[in-house]
Amino acid sequence: MSVTGAPVGRAPRAAADPPSLGPGVRGVDGEAHPQQTGRVWEAWAVPVDGPQVGRWLDREPRTPLSASTYAPAGFARYARVLHPATVLGRPTRWADVAQEVGATITAASHWSDVERAAGLAAPADAPRIGPPDLGVLPPETLALLVDVLADHTATPEACCFAFWAGWAHLRGGPAVAPLGASSPQVRTLTAEERDAPTLHLPGREYHVVRGALRSAVATARDDGADAGWYRSPSLIWPQDRQWCISTEVDLDSTVVGGTESAVGDVVGCGGLEGFEVGPEQQIAAYA
Repeated sequence: MSVTGAPVGRAPRAAADPPSLGPGVRGVDGEAHPQQTGRVWEAWAVPVDGPQVGRWLDREPRTPLSASTYAPAGFARYARVLHPATVLGRPTRWADVAQEVGATITAASHWSDVERAAGLAAPADAPRIGPPDLGVLPPETLALLVDVLADHTATPEACCFAFWAGWAHLRGGPAVAPLGASSPQVRTLTAEERDAPTLHLPGREYHVVRGALRSAVATARDDGADAGWYRSPSLIWPQDRQWCISTEVDLDSTVVGGTESAVGDVVGCGGLEGFEVGPEQQIAAYA
């Protein structure tokens, strides 16, 4: 098998200094928090009232497990962005792997389709091919995606990031530790972060924080003891609700709902492996 693991994506805009959250970003106490507020989200974002800012996401889709199940119904267009696979540890497009094993990638494809083809065509190569991460958008891909979408909101300094409450590192405990760590993970949520009202959507609970869009990758990193956690936000949306990014914890792809131009730019970005899908397009492999 000749897949070499060509890197996915282009370099995003130059990294900015930590943003000033400004007077418009307020915690659950109603006060502005321009300084560091917690060990998980640091100076990048502040906890907010999840139900208050996120209730608009709870829109009933016509088709379960479809694009409009994950990014809320009602957007003009939707896209599905595939999480990169790996070949010899390097991020690789699904299409590059599929080409070598005789498969074809479409908007409806799932990684299991590639695995089946790889198993038949080149079983000896299977250990070299790593599956895409479920529920986590790699930092390079996330940075590129928000870079594209930054041009399609008037409120890039006020965006919400929702993190699935089930990620073990957020609460810590004696049975939780990063791979290779010498000690258990301490609880990383501060009292303010832990006590902020969480957002409940069907089957999921989320901690919600607000900050600048350019801080999306920073919010995904934990600077606590034995640092090493990275979990991308499960949901990202700007205050003006021009689009929404949904990285469902069980899926190998991310759904973006948004305006005509926003989704058009996502699909047209050469650094992203994205496909336009209809709102009723089934996304889950087990649908």
